[in-house]
Amino acid sequence: MKKSIMQNGRESYLSGRTDSLEKHHVFGGANRKWSEIYGLFVYLAHDEHNEPPRGVHHNAEKDYALKCDGQRAFERVHGTREEFMQIFGRNWLDEEPGEAADEVSTASAAGAGSSRTAPIFKSKVYTDRPLYADYDAPRKFEAIKSIITRRLVEYPNAICSYSGGSDSDIMMHLIETVRSTSPMFAPVEYCFFNTGLEMDATKRQVHDMAKLYGVKIHTYRPKIGIVQAVRKHGQPFVSKIMSKGLEGVQKKHIPLSIADEYANAEDKAAKRAELGGGNRGTSTKLHALSALCIHQGANTACVSSCTFP
Repeated sequence: MKKSIMQNGRESYLSGRTDSLEKHHVFGGANRKWSEIYGLFVYLAHDEHNEPPRGVHHNAEKDYALKCDGQRAFERVHGTREEFMQIFGRNWLDEEPGEAADEVSTASAAGAGSSRTAPIFKSKVYTDRPLYADYDAPRKFEAIKSIITRRLVEYPNAICSYSGGSDSDIMMHLIETVRSTSPMFAPVEYCFFNTGLEMDATKRQVHDMAKLYGVKIHTYRPKIGIVQAVRKHGQPFVSKIMSKGLEGVQKKHIPLSIADEYANAEDKAAKRAELGGGNRGTSTKLHALSALCIHQGANTACVSSCTFP
């Protein structure tokens, strides 16, 4: 049985209690097995482990502090911060930019009653934003390769969509770079979806990339062509924002003729007030209309450039 590198005795990591002890893996989910392998687990009393509001599974502050302690233990015993990130995919100690590591309360302090001001976010743009998103390019690629490594271990029959564009080229390069480091990684199946509108240059790129990296890129065709799909389901739009705006236009029965009137107005704010009559969401609907050029007498809509303030 693996031993914890975070504590020596079999007692609560938070309080020192010895009753109703349960094993807690500091990094759960997909990282649970790595927590076991590297000894990143502690013992907690049942109410400290799984009972609200004190239990670590119901207390974000204690959970965060435990993860910080776990990362420190890994760096003390096993390796560097970069190696930790390659395995666990995240750097908990530097999660808040500019915050010194010694300012983060330890889990023991949290259990004893010390408080740590948890980061407060107002949008999922921040709460779901991965740490590596703000790295410079070299560090970002290293972080992404560490994630790819984990996924290849977890999913030996991995499938990757490939479009022939630059983003797909970079992704294939990173995947195959990781695969080249060890024979344990099985080949990845790449899939290219040929809608019938792809340029010859794109098809050549698919062929050239397969040859360059020695991989197979399977080509798939849709059951229904683009033309038939548009006739049946309608014209797709460039973004969810525009789609939502146009949905509002239809529900409010706003005439499409006001698009030009709004687009040509010098004072957009005044025109919004005039056309909207104080209705909530008018701005979004008008922006959606101004971004569209409706061809009279045809069943097509062409998207023009539009800057959203």
